[in-house]
Amino acid sequence: MNRERRRVSTARLLRVAWLGGALAAGGVAPRAEVSVSSFFSDHLVLQAGAPVVIWGRAQPAEPVEIAVSWRQSAHRVTADTAGRWRTTMAPPAEAGPHEITLRSTNTIRIRDVLCGEVWICAGQSNMAMTMAYKHKDDRGVLDSEAEIQAAQHPGIRYFLVSRTKNASSPGPREDVEGEWKVCSPATAGDFSGVAYFFGEHLHRALRRPVGLIDTSWGGTHIQAWMSPAALASDPDFAPHLAWVRQGMEAFPAEQQKYEERLQAWRRDGSPADAKPIPPYWHAGHRNLPAGLFHARIAPLFPVSVSGALWYQGEGNASKAWLYQRLLPAMIHDWRSGWGREEMPFLIVQLPRLGVPGQPPKVVGISAWAELREAQLRTAQTVPHTHLAVALDAGEDHIHPRNKRPVGERLARLALAKVYGQEVVSSGPSYAGLRFEGGAAMVRFATGGSGLATRGGEGLRGFAVAGEDRRFHPAEAGIEGDTVIVRSPQVPMPVAVRYAWADDPDGNLFNRAGLPASPFRTDEWPESTHGLK
Repeated sequence: MNRERRRVSTARLLRVAWLGGALAAGGVAPRAEVSVSSFFSDHLVLQAGAPVVIWGRAQPAEPVEIAVSWRQSAHRVTADTAGRWRTTMAPPAEAGPHEITLRSTNTIRIRDVLCGEVWICAGQSNMAMTMAYKHKDDRGVLDSEAEIQAAQHPGIRYFLVSRTKNASSPGPREDVEGEWKVCSPATAGDFSGVAYFFGEHLHRALRRPVGLIDTSWGGTHIQAWMSPAALASDPDFAPHLAWVRQGMEAFPAEQQKYEERLQAWRRDGSPADAKPIPPYWHAGHRNLPAGLFHARIAPLFPVSVSGALWYQGEGNASKAWLYQRLLPAMIHDWRSGWGREEMPFLIVQLPRLGVPGQPPKVVGISAWAELREAQLRTAQTVPHTHLAVALDAGEDHIHPRNKRPVGERLARLALAKVYGQEVVSSGPSYAGLRFEGGAAMVRFATGGSGLATRGGEGLRGFAVAGEDRRFHPAEAGIEGDTVIVRSPQVPMPVAVRYAWADDPDGNLFNRAGLPASPFRTDEWPESTHGLK
């Protein structure tokens, strides 16, 4: 009963906190001429084999005709009393190009429409990171000039959800801003690197058009990508809602104080480092819980897609324990919105993160390792969810440049798990443990390819612990599908960990060149356990 009361009160909290924003964000006032969502621009890609939903605005009760080149008869729909119209039709049977024409008091033509595979690409800065160098935090991908010059793929299209217009919203929005771009050396520099490499590999393998919808936003927490209902579904999510409520309620007074301090700073000629800092929370803040869901996910629910790519977690690493529930809740949330409980969800596991000048570690206290574990467990327990391990694609920077293997591993997962191709799609995964003669015998599922190390080096990254729970680096060797692990400091091991550090020194792969995920065999509480 108490749990249910808390759910209800939290949901009421969200309705009160965001009511004003929801009313303000409901949409654009009806216009005399017919308009269509900006998603429907030239070079659009539609999802093959799935309903095509088209929506827009017109004068209330105004008739709208939608003609498409792949069928003879036109669709006719009438705008409702608020001026909204929407229609659904069957997709084209061929890749195209096709054309869509809308007629009312005006005419809109959408040209060069293709039909293929459409994927949502979401997350924070490592998904947002572009092919070309933009600034110190958007460093461009490895070998960016050569990669961009080779990016001549007219069958790959990219839609970037605007990061300047309605980027985050306290209430639901009806539409997104953006336009479709055809992949070429002139445009590819603006593409997400991970999304591009995923799309390129998929396009080559399937020989179909690929549409990439990039709705990512740097520096964001997963709570911003979840609906109010999802955030109200678990009492342990409540502290985040209370925190934002407190900030939103205090914002008007804090903003006024900030303006007064700013005027005084300008008047007095104070030094630059004394400039006042604006209030943290406001209605459009990128980490407003549910703000990105309202502005960048929910408006896309009418769009038929093949699945979603998710590269996020850096912003939640300090509370990785809670992420084990947040990520599955978000996946269920999105699948409910798209009306597909089996919608494929492909997750990028966080890569290694080193500190310049410091060597990698075998094992240590690591919130990043805990976050990787949360991602791994989600992929293991949530159906139709799969993990791309990117441990070896990291570096001494939170924005590693080596994005090609990340995108290609996501594409391998899609080819194997979504499109049914026979490709090795994942590296070795922990499958069992036994102890014998003071050694730990760790068995692996190899993903259809035997165990190996990169370059034939000695196996590294394993540690063992006894009943004292103190881990020590261990010697390890491969025997078939098993790794034999032992340490003279631990004569009676009870637990094994692999690559358990922010910047782990692990090199276990399969012969297909795909890395093993970090893992542990114990359930001992770690540094973020219980943190909400």
